[in-house]
Amino acid sequence: MRYSVAFVADNKYVEHFCVALQSLLVNNKDLAFDIYLLNEGLTEKNSKNIAQIIKNFDVRFYNKIIDETVFSHLHSSLCFEHITIQTYFRFAIPELIDAERVLYLDCDLVVTNSIKELFMTDFEDAYILAVADTNNIDKERLNELGKTLGMSENAKYFNAGIMVINMEKWRSDKIAEKVINYVENNPNIKFADQDGLNAIINGKWKELPSRYNIQRKLSMAIYEKNTPTQWQTEINNRCIIHFTEGDKPWKIRSRRAFINEYYKYLKMTPCFSISDFFKYNLIQKLVKNKMLLFLYRKFRGLIIKS
Repeated sequence: MRYSVAFVADNKYVEHFCVALQSLLVNNKDLAFDIYLLNEGLTEKNSKNIAQIIKNFDVRFYNKIIDETVFSHLHSSLCFEHITIQTYFRFAIPELIDAERVLYLDCDLVVTNSIKELFMTDFEDAYILAVADTNNIDKERLNELGKTLGMSENAKYFNAGIMVINMEKWRSDKIAEKVINYVENNPNIKFADQDGLNAIINGKWKELPSRYNIQRKLSMAIYEKNTPTQWQTEINNRCIIHFTEGDKPWKIRSRRAFINEYYKYLKMTPCFSISDFFKYNLIQKLVKNKMLLFLYRKFRGLIIKS
């Protein structure tokens, strides 16, 4: 059996795709993969780096070129610069990939365990398998978001960065077309295609354990004294660490949990450079030294651009 996994990245983000890919392959050596990268065209350097990563694994790599002008009429996000027009490329997955199910992964993540169970879990007529958005776990906030999107009262809101897609059901009910139409007609939504997906799927998704999408709010719980036991269990058994929101681990000002995990896999790739080495060491010093962090934040424009 071959496992189909899809990513989306432009050339500026390919380094982070390489980190995600490296972590996936290293922690799933017993699996054979069909890896699909949806992009607007790769540079020669990026193509070589990807080839270097996959050469020692059972991987068939498919470079899928997307014309971004197809989605240029859609807004990317009103609030977050890290959400770009490329996020809509994932809607091409059902048309480009011939498989019963596809695991879609954002590039701002690392895989730390086996993903095999994601391909064994029954959809039970759901459009996708996903994890609830833990950045919106406040009930009042969730209810308000659901009302804004026109969702049913009991429909949960999921994070769209990791999804196992029920390809046949997705195609037959024309989910991509419906979401694109929703986004076109609702330009004021906050989280771009993620809001659109939640509005259209409207609770018809199956919830996965949080270990398959450890988001910012959950990961930062490791610094809290009274972390709920359930959260601690999910963190201890984590499978995918997802660096949600704009505070990415490759930014020097980052205060993220599990930054070490990102650099662990970056070091395994041909993308790792001497500047990454110095950046990582500076981040570690800033995390440990509050005074140094204060001085950096005050004068960072004179020091380095992250």
